[in-house]
Amino acid sequence: MENEVKEEDQIVVPGSDEHNALMVEKFQNQSGTVDKPAETPAERPSWLPEKFQTPEALAEAYAALERKQSGGTETPAPKPADAPAEEARDALASVGLDFDAFGTEFAEKGALSDESYAKLAEKGLTKEIVDDFIAGQEAKTQLHRAEVLLAVGGEDTYTQMTEWAASNLTPAEIEAYNDQVDSGNITAAKMAVQGLKARFEAANGAEPELLNGETGGNSTEFFRSTAELTAAMRDPRYKKDPAYREDVKRKLSKSSLY
Repeated sequence: MENEVKEEDQIVVPGSDEHNALMVEKFQNQSGTVDKPAETPAERPSWLPEKFQTPEALAEAYAALERKQSGGTETPAPKPADAPAEEARDALASVGLDFDAFGTEFAEKGALSDESYAKLAEKGLTKEIVDDFIAGQEAKTQLHRAEVLLAVGGEDTYTQMTEWAASNLTPAEIEAYNDQVDSGNITAAKMAVQGLKARFEAANGAEPELLNGETGGNSTEFFRSTAELTAAMRDPRYKKDPAYREDVKRKLSKSSLY
């Protein structure tokens, strides 16, 4: 029909969804950014447990564990799926099972046997519950380790420190240090490694630290602690905004978390 309005003749109001979409399309056509080139997958960190495909997945598992532990006004009966290790130990003891025996088996073999799963299942602890607890504890352990490493500047620095300590500290000092680091108390562990770093630098000198500039407003280009990482992943945008998720991945790749 002669009076039919052609699509290209329609008036698009600036600021409307249609206008914004057209502007984005025009920019993409001009800049050639319609098809984003495939990114080279980041090398998988050697410390990452096999259950997790990326450090992000590890951090999210830890965040989920924290949400479970802090959620609700009433505390349900402790179960290994959502209770810390001490409560899990008490829960197993109450049904006649030895938490430490299962822990030793897992530490030595990297998994629980079918027989152990069967014993737990007899007490109402299904394989899913047990595996959820194991995954949460692995995530918590790895992120605590990452936070300790961040306290001294990363794994390379920590390796140099421990190699120096092995040759320069007394057996009693090394034992005391290991007790603090392995205590499960993140504050005590950080204080111990920071104290070791001070002695290491006093004996060997401290390397100058590079100042990291800030870009994109007031945010840094890397995560300074696991608390920052988990906070970023709890942001509602993480689930809804692909661009935000890419920002998190990019910052994580530049962080000294592993």
